Amino acid sequence: MFKYLLYPLTLFLVLSCGKKEENTSENEQPTSMVDENPLAEKKERGKLIYDKACVTCHQSEGAGVANTFPPLAKSDYLNADVNKVIDGLLHGNSGEMVVNGVTYNGVMPPQTLNDDEIADVLTYVYNNWENNALEVTPEMVAQRRTAN
Repeated sequence: MFKYLLYPLTLFLVLSCGKKEENTSENEQPTSMVDENPLAEKKERGKLIYDKACVTCHQSEGAGVANTFPPLAKSDYLNADVNKVIDGLLHGNSGEMVVNGVTYNGVMPPQTLNDDEIADVLTYVYNNWENNALEVTPEMVAQRRTAN
C-alpha cells in the first residue's frame, strides 16, 4: 500500500519542481493579480472626479445647462480636438465657444487637478454619452501642461 501512496507523491514533486515561478518581486503582484481592465478602472476614477468637479455645471449625463454651460454629451467640440479640451481644463476657458451649433460665452476656471486626474476624468467623459471613446493619458496632459 505504501508504494501506491509514494508514486503519486513523487510524481507531484517532480512535476511541481519543473514549474516556473511567476515573475514577481517582493513589491509586485503576480501577473494574474494585476489590473484586469485598466481602462475600466481609469473610467471609474474619472467618474469620481467628474462627480466632484464637473457635475454641477455639466450635469450628471453631460447635457450641460442650456445657454450657460455647454454639453459634454455628443459634443462636436470635445471630439474635434483633445488638446484644446486638455488646455481648457489646465488653463480654463473664457469667451465664445460653439458646441453642437450653439454659442456659449461663459467662463470655466482652470481645474486644480494633476495630470493623472485630468487623464482619468477626460477618459471617463470621452467614453460616455456617445463621444469618441478616446483614452487620454497622463503623458498627453503633461505635454500640454509644458506646451503652454
